[in-house]
Amino acid sequence: LAQIEDARKRRQEDAQLATAQEILNKPQFDANQKALAQEEIQRIALERQQRAMSIQEQQIKAGQVSSGAAPVVAAPAAQATRGS
Repeated sequence: LAQIEDARKRRQEDAQLATAQEILNKPQFDANQKALAQEEIQRIALERQQRAMSIQEQQIKAGQVSSGAAPVVAAPAAQATRGS
């Protein structure tokens, strides 16, 4: 169930990431708007990592993954550079 919710949330976040990336790439947005967009990208990356860790913990508790398994690492959010 957590994996289904994660997939749903990722689809929503993908749209948010696209919007944030667009803000970073267009010159008509000011520095404050670009900073907010960058923060949104970072927030999404952290939330994805937290969900991945939570799913892994649930799987370990359910006995689906051995405790010696490599840790799950969330896919990185689109890397953006601050531009003007």
